[in-house]
Amino acid sequence: MLLMSQIGTRVWLYNNVENHWYIFPDKKVFDKELTIFEALMSFYLLFNQLIPMDLAINLILNKMFYTILIEADVQMVDL
Repeated sequence: MLLMSQIGTRVWLYNNVENHWYIFPDKKVFDKELTIFEALMSFYLLFNQLIPMDLAINLILNKMFYTILIEADVQMVDL
């Protein structure tokens, strides 16, 4: 995800910096590589919070699925 975010950031920056003067008002001191590095760090922080939440949801869904399978299994009954 981080790689795709970086590719998208680079493509957008190299194609749209001149069109969006209100985001980068002073193009003379504008450093594209610094902006790309800042974008990398911001995407890292965003995805850092997203992945553990996804893992927690995945674990809960797996527990539910396995519980349903175990309850439906006739051979698991102890007589």
